[in-house]
Parts: sequence; structure tokens; C-alpha cells
Amino acid sequence: TFSGAGQAQTIAAQGTLKVELASDTPPAAQFAAGTSGVAAVKYKVTAAREAVDATEIPIVLGGTATAGDVSAVRLKLDGVLVGSTNGYALNGNAYVLVTLPSGTAVFQKDIPRYLTIEVTFYAKEQVTTGRSVIVGIADSAGAVGGVGGTAISEWAAAGNYNITATGKESGAAITKSGIISTAAAGGTVNGGNTSSVYDGVLVADLGLSPSGVQTAGVLKKVLVVNLTANGDEITVYDMEFLFSGAGTAITNTTNSNAALKSADGGVTYATWGTGTAWFGGADFHI
Repeated sequence: TFSGAGQAQTIAAQGTLKVELASDTPPAAQFAAGTSGVAAVKYKVTAAREAVDATEIPIVLGGTATAGDVSAVRLKLDGVLVGSTNGYALNGNAYVLVTLPSGTAVFQKDIPRYLTIEVTFYAKEQVTTGRSVIVGIADSAGAVGGVGGTAISEWAAAGNYNITATGKESGAAITKSGIISTAAAGGTVNGGNTSSVYDGVLVADLGLSPSGVQTAGVLKKVLVVNLTANGDEITVYDMEFLFSGAGTAITNTTNSNAALKSADGGVTYATWGTGTAWFGGADFHI
């Protein structure tokens, strides 16, 4: 014989879904018009108490961008496309309810899965350049498109996501209050980081620049910068340079002692003005 009591347990009617921003959710970015399939936000989704089958996931566009800027959104689960391969068009309220067949997006108990929303932008002729872009799962407040989810003012605040899901074991609908960043009261809802869309984007990155010790000479290569125009033709009118490190300031004596040239050296874009202190001095423009 024995005496004593077991551990206290709570019996739940159905499971919950913990939906939080993934640690590697995409950072804010500048997107070029016409860009296709760029990741806008990534969620870490974990079911508790039982496996959960999500069949409706509402997506909403925030910022100053509108449905006239975004041609489609797509969903990926653990990097694999789910739902329509062509994506889903947003309605006039910049909202779409993505409906998935049962069994498409199943979250096993206590095993995180990652849900990514991708965006495709219209061409530059339709996009309004400079608009801000935020994309995410809509919360269950309001009535966007008659379905629910005016998530814009609710993101980064208390609330719950307007996902429709069913417990695989219980067969019960998951209560919306349990679809939140904590899967319990006090959690928040979140969209992606605030990005922007432009007619064109100029991408600058460091090329194969010299390093180590330089020998004396005229017009020696000291820095290589690669410039790539995406989405549109871009003309550069001004570049700012800043030199750092220890050393004695060097001042050129003629316009040809320091210059900005093309990769092959055949085109001179600009020269430093006579008397410019170009090492050890402040930043300057050309």
C-alpha cells in the first residue's frame, strides 16, 4: 500500500498556438518596384497541449503602401510554399484571408515551425515610390474586408491573431485568445519591420579593395565600391567619403592627384579639388 497525491494537473478543452516573431525575421529594407517574393516577416509558431491545424491565416498590409503597390503575398512554412503558387492578391483594404486545406499547416505539439510571408510588388509604373511597407498576420480586432483584422494600430500591442485553427485531438476550434505571442493572456501581436518600396534602389557594397602597405605613387587605388541599380536607371550626383585611421593629412596639389574612376580606369567621374586634405581630414563630397 502507499499514500500521497500525484502532481496537480489542468485539463484543457483544446490546445493553443504561440505565435511570435522569429529571431531572424527580416530586418527593415528598401525594396525596388517589380521585386518578387521578398520575405517581409517571419513567425515562430508553436502548438501547446495538442497538435493544431491552421486553415485560415489573414494577412494585412500596413504602412503607407496600399494594395496598388503590392501585387501578391505568399506563405511559406519551414521554407516550403503553401497555398497558391501565384500568391494572393490583397483587396481594397490591403487585406486577404488565406484559406488552406485541412492538413496543409499542421503544428505538432511543442515543436516550433516557421511561417514566412513574402511580398511581390507591382512595376514602377504603378508603385508610388517612397511608401512604407509593413506586412503581418492580422489581429482579431476590427473588421477589415468584413472578415476581421484591423491589425495596424494593434501591432506591437496586446491582442491576439485572427487565425482559424482546430485541435487535432480535441476536434475543437482553438480560442482566438489563445493565439498570441505567449499563448496566454498578456501577449502581443506583431507585424514585420517597417520597410520601403521605391521605383529603384541603389545597392552599394565594398569591392576588392587594396589592403596592407601601399607604395608611393600617383593615383594609386585605395578603395573599390560596387554600385548596382535595381528596378530603375539611377544617376548618382553626389558621394560622401570619410577617411579614418592614424596618419598625417595629405593634401593634393593638382586636380589629378586624387580621382574617382570607373572600374577599368577609363572614365574619370570626379577629381578632388586643389588643396583638399583627403587623409586625416573631415568627410567630404564629390
